[in-house]
Amino acid sequence: MNILFEIINSLNKEESRFYKLFAGRTNSSDARKDILLFDFIKQNGEEYDEQIISKELYQYNKNSFYQLKNRLYKDLNKSMMLQHMGKEKDIFILHFVLLSRVYKRKGKAELSFHYLKKAEKEAENIEAFELLSIIYSEILTLSYDMVSVNVEEYIAKKKNNNERLNWEQEMDLLLAAVLYKIKIAQNFSKNEESVNKILQKTLDNFSEN
Repeated sequence: MNILFEIINSLNKEESRFYKLFAGRTNSSDARKDILLFDFIKQNGEEYDEQIISKELYQYNKNSFYQLKNRLYKDLNKSMMLQHMGKEKDIFILHFVLLSRVYKRKGKAELSFHYLKKAEKEAENIEAFELLSIIYSEILTLSYDMVSVNVEEYIAKKKNNNERLNWEQEMDLLLAAVLYKIKIAQNFSKNEESVNKILQKTLDNFSEN
């Protein structure tokens, strides 16, 4: 699979425009080659000829062309993340966690804790128990450098969250098992009784385990 093509081919007009704004954020003439390659792939489809565009951009310097492809790939990923961060709550929350780690490495514990608190609030709002588990672990680790963090409070929060997370994961496993059983059952759509039997049997087996 041509990953670079698949990414570019999946973009709608708004996403393509956003990428070009993102890629054009510098005045470097070399950066413009990213957009030339992007347009070439977009216009020519999956069977685009790399030799043609490579020669046009770099003559016969294949190494420079591969570096350009790699930069285009990375910038496309960054552009998509930035554009959709506000729409995808999980990504939005994780970006606070990542910011926290950055400031922790810089020795700015209070700033690090600030972003973890923001992440915690957002995760609680959408009951993102997996993310909360990560956030509480980060806070407890940060407490080694911040005596002001109430460790007992966050230990209790993590324990309570673990219980909710375990319950959620158990339900996910149950749902996956039920859907799989229904999917492989013959004529299940024509026989409501057989579906009920499958559900009950799966529930019984799940309870025993």
